[in-house]
Amino acid sequence: MKKNAIISTPVAENESIVSTPFTRRSFLGTGLALAGAAGTGLITPAQATAQTAKPAPSVTGRKMIASDTKPVVETQYGKIRGSIHDGIYSFKGVPYGANTGGANRWMMAKEPTPWAGIRSSVCYSYTCPTLYRTGWSHDEERFISDWSDGVAGEDVLNLSVWTPGIYDNKKRPVLVWIHGGGYTGGSNEELKSYDGERLARRGDIIVVGLNHRLNILAFLNLEKFGDQYKNSQNNLHLDLVAGLKWIKNNIANFGGDPDAVTVFGQSGGGGKVTYLAGMPAAKGLFRAIAMESPASPRKYTQEDSVTYSDSVLDALGIKSAADLPKLHAMTYDQLLAGWQSVGRRAGGSPPPLGRSLRQGGGLAFQPSTGPVFPELPFYPNSPAIAANVPLLTGAVLNEFGNSIQLANPALEDLTKEQVIAGINLDFPGKGEALYAAFEKLKLPGRGVPFDIFTQMLGITSFRANAVHIAQVRAATPGQAPAYNYQFRWQSPTFDGRPRAFHTAGLQFAFDNVERCASATGNGPDAQALADVMSEAFIAFVKTGNPNHKGMPKWDPVTADKVSTMIFDNKVEQLVDFDKEQMAMLAT
Repeated sequence: MKKNAIISTPVAENESIVSTPFTRRSFLGTGLALAGAAGTGLITPAQATAQTAKPAPSVTGRKMIASDTKPVVETQYGKIRGSIHDGIYSFKGVPYGANTGGANRWMMAKEPTPWAGIRSSVCYSYTCPTLYRTGWSHDEERFISDWSDGVAGEDVLNLSVWTPGIYDNKKRPVLVWIHGGGYTGGSNEELKSYDGERLARRGDIIVVGLNHRLNILAFLNLEKFGDQYKNSQNNLHLDLVAGLKWIKNNIANFGGDPDAVTVFGQSGGGGKVTYLAGMPAAKGLFRAIAMESPASPRKYTQEDSVTYSDSVLDALGIKSAADLPKLHAMTYDQLLAGWQSVGRRAGGSPPPLGRSLRQGGGLAFQPSTGPVFPELPFYPNSPAIAANVPLLTGAVLNEFGNSIQLANPALEDLTKEQVIAGINLDFPGKGEALYAAFEKLKLPGRGVPFDIFTQMLGITSFRANAVHIAQVRAATPGQAPAYNYQFRWQSPTFDGRPRAFHTAGLQFAFDNVERCASATGNGPDAQALADVMSEAFIAFVKTGNPNHKGMPKWDPVTADKVSTMIFDNKVEQLVDFDKEQMAMLAT
């Protein structure tokens, strides 16, 4: 089979199945074992054949089907076998690139080695090694987030697919999910809200989750050591491009349209999507982009990348090219120790209210401008290469309020004077005026002064960037529209203390309020909102416009006004509702 050939015919039901990983040695070993046993008379040749070609059991009436022989899809590198649940086919841990560990560290993504037989793809595969999650030490934060950190490993270039049909000659639009976690952590299985089954079923669309390299494994600049490390400081986005190319080449066999791809990311994933919009290598690989709580692109040059990477290399004891074998042989824990000894983030310790309202001190490892990113997208210009790509940008009301409050419940008892004093630390002398300005907005909350601080934090952390991106697009003549939203629905868990927290909107956009019941409560109000919000995302994936019959009219942002769709128990569009407050926080 040619490596790039895609065969559009289903696999025969009696075709042999192999488990991953599949190597020539394991294939020969299995064959020799069967042949040897047959030669001794313990297993006849007919019996040996039967062991590799058992008939599929009856699947009548089952909601979950995981058979030895179905479902199977052909990809350009080999055949994969997934599972079916309630009519939705899922294929997980599908390789779109080779193992990035050992000798392949910091190299541009390589194609996976084609395999013979059928690769089992029913479970998630490796996730990129990352930092220890401090939230694991806090019971309430663990409960509401309900993380799944998966199994860490450097064979991380894998993706997962949820689709309503295979080999049915349909051309379904595709939503590609890019996870958050800054540029250092996360995976496509990290949160239950990321699961694509319900959205795929609801919208008759395909959902794909993309894993990729992160942190020191994605950004260490080694270009001075040779062309094999070219652009190593931007491998995260080069991985994403490799994944998008795999989708372009293979998604038709999963019932998808390779020319109808929307890329959606949240938090750090939103930042990744922002950069993709200005990345020449990604041009033509998607037709629309969506971002929730997008991280702001920051000015970070090739020189910045070299300076920081050299300090990390020095901490790891890498002085010259002769030390590179040692670098490739280090464990991730050793790499992590060197990285952390330098400092993974610029900036000081957290202020008394847990977070600063001024988002300074950028990430030390992050995308850098240069050949991969000729300019900083949307700062200041809407990228010309994405001029025809519709945008959907949004944020949640209280953002990081949950992570600082759940770790410190005493914040709920702060007085108005104490909150104003905390605001004054970031905006000297303006605390009282800012507090009053937000108080008159009458935004949802628990009716305590700490509400006001979290509402400000929601703007300075992510809403300001989401609005900025939409406004820059709107101010650029001849470009596709940009839509904006704010998610306000307050979590009922722990008597409402988490509020509308960072990542909360995803549970509704993916129609996963039941799967995420520890945060949503899985009540009828939550499902009613998920019905509206998920349909808006489905409409955007299908048409580039989030409007649908089940919600009020949603206008794009224009050069002179910011129309924002509010997702709460009451879904409504507001225009420039927080213009005054955003201007005050921008000074």
